[in-house]
Amino acid sequence: MNHISKTLCSLIVPITLLVACDANDDNSTEATGNATYQDATSDADGQDVEPATPSDRDGMTVTIEVQGTGSFDVSEPQCQVDTVAGSFFGVFEGEGSVDDDGVYVASMAESEATFTTPSGCTLPTLEIGLVTDIVVRGELPITQQNCTSYCDSKGRAYAEQECSVASDEATCRTEAETEYSASCETSCSEPTTSVIVAETSIAATGLANLDPTALAAGVLGTVEADLTFDRLEDGDGNEVDEAP
Repeated sequence: MNHISKTLCSLIVPITLLVACDANDDNSTEATGNATYQDATSDADGQDVEPATPSDRDGMTVTIEVQGTGSFDVSEPQCQVDTVAGSFFGVFEGEGSVDDDGVYVASMAESEATFTTPSGCTLPTLEIGLVTDIVVRGELPITQQNCTSYCDSKGRAYAEQECSVASDEATCRTEAETEYSASCETSCSEPTTSVIVAETSIAATGLANLDPTALAAGVLGTVEADLTFDRLEDGDGNEVDEAP
């Protein structure tokens, strides 16, 4: 990879997020990893089970938000105060798809990266000093298929937790799953519900070796992040209550 220093190739960041060291010479950013729903880890008999994956393979939106500090100039008066702290937000966004094994890939062109100040002013030029945080977020559209598969998975996760000490765990889990799934699907189908969300956040102070010039130019390379879809959000980004 031309834009990431060789020392970064040995860096593995927790929560399955890393900057991969494979060849990537197309000056772009790509996010990839496992996409699953929050689900039960075992069945009523105690056997391990794999979490379900999104059944709708297309239509997934992935964003990578990079936060940090640097040096920049802004002409807008309302953003002059932002130059003191030097805080910035970089956003990369792309459309993704999920394969049959539950692995998603989302590509983001260099031209799609945007950098702004906390006050919302766009930064045409930026000298990055430090990256402090990276957030990878996945969104699934609200469809009947997505709502059903998501709510069924959340129902199993809920039932596993609620019924772990029940005398008849199998019966308890069946009833709890049905109750939660029905409530969740009602919430998912509400007109105000906007997306099904997965989000992974990580402190990125260990990414000091990331090439700031390349990042400022809109190139992050290949980012690997496993995404677990675990909540509904409305159009304002508020979590939607889905529990019974």
